Amino acid sequence: MLGCRRHARLLDKSRDAELSTREALFLANHESRCERCAALAEADWGLSVLREQAFPEDLELSPQFTANVVAMVRVDRGRERVSYWAPAMVGATVAAIAVMVMLQLFSRANAPAFTNSPVGEARLDRSAEPPAFPNLDRSSDHK
Repeated sequence: MLGCRRHARLLDKSRDAELSTREALFLANHESRCERCAALAEADWGLSVLREQAFPEDLELSPQFTANVVAMVRVDRGRERVSYWAPAMVGATVAAIAVMVMLQLFSRANAPAFTNSPVGEARLDRSAEPPAFPNLDRSSDHK
């Protein structure tokens, strides 16, 4: 698995730059042992041939095209930074805290009220308001 990752990285690198002898030997050796990576290298070679046929070498790019590509790369790199996502993370944190506070408030509204009693003892205060929901226990109806 680690060899496959290195193979993919070196295959990408080989499109843009000349590989060292050691790197080229690693690619050839790995492709002879790994069918999946050999198929990937063959497909990559086929795509490079198609790319070369589709775009002639004497093609001149406008400065605006180059500026647009550089701008897109900067945007992609910016999205990888935590600072790009910080406002969304702050908003999600505030929303999570608000949900937890609401759950706490609503769960306490239906909790039974206990009177002040000595430590370790809890007594139900019978003078407190009845719960908001009716008693649905049917066993008390048959007595």
